[in-house]
Amino acid sequence: MKNFTYNININQKAAYEIFGESLDHTDHFILSYCIQYISLYQNKKIKRDNQGREFAFINAKYILKQNPILKLSPNTVLNRLNKLVKHRALERIKDNNNNCFYKLTNRIEGFYFYNEASQKTGDLHKKDETTYTKKEQPPSQNSDKYYNTKNNNTHISMPDDNSYPNHPELKNKILKFFGFSAESDKHHRQTVLVQQCINIQKFNKQLDYFEEQVNSYIKFKKLSEQTVHSFHKWIGSLSEHFENGAWNQENWTAKLKKHSEKSENKAVYKKAEPLKPHDYLSK
Repeated sequence: MKNFTYNININQKAAYEIFGESLDHTDHFILSYCIQYISLYQNKKIKRDNQGREFAFINAKYILKQNPILKLSPNTVLNRLNKLVKHRALERIKDNNNNCFYKLTNRIEGFYFYNEASQKTGDLHKKDETTYTKKEQPPSQNSDKYYNTKNNNTHISMPDDNSYPNHPELKNKILKFFGFSAESDKHHRQTVLVQQCINIQKFNKQLDYFEEQVNSYIKFKKLSEQTVHSFHKWIGSLSEHFENGAWNQENWTAKLKKHSEKSENKAVYKKAEPLKPHDYLSK
């Protein structure tokens, strides 16, 4: 069996919101592959620019090899890559041998794979005024900045390149807990995944829920001394919009509360333990 990419995910709503009709389905197919390759593949060839930013080596022949259903010539794929650069989906630098290296632009990284909750998990249905399931969260108070829900037609307004909040404290907390650092080149892949996960939760209006789950998970694991999930099992996969991560498979806030109450009960019982017979005799 040939070695090729099995799944290419194209979020049509996000694609249209960002680019309108300026890119066609072939452009989006190639862009989606580039996003997966740049974000996830570990054995890619890297070149850094003067600012230390990482660019991944991508050539047209490799794209065609990985995506055999693309019936295009290498020159046509190169022209499509040029088009993606022109529309600020990708940024490109070249080495001395004229090899091309690409990185995602700010308007793409983390935005293209956002998922409205209704697209995968169904509409968020409020069970009562205060109770939600672990995947159902009330709308954020600041959600109008990105969402316009007039006439019940949800329209997603994509933020400008430099206006989207990075939430560095939350990102660094997650990375530090798993032994990574955003400042380390060795941990670039993990840093990108965490940032993409945060961005997707923001678009889904679930950032508060995600942050609560993160804090509760960290506290629960420290207090209970239970085994911590591996980073990749904890965060989940980009193709599933991180919904399959361990952070989302349990109600960690409830587990933390239950564990804390159990620990308090043990402490109270130990403190109120009656005197043993030999204690009476000693008195």
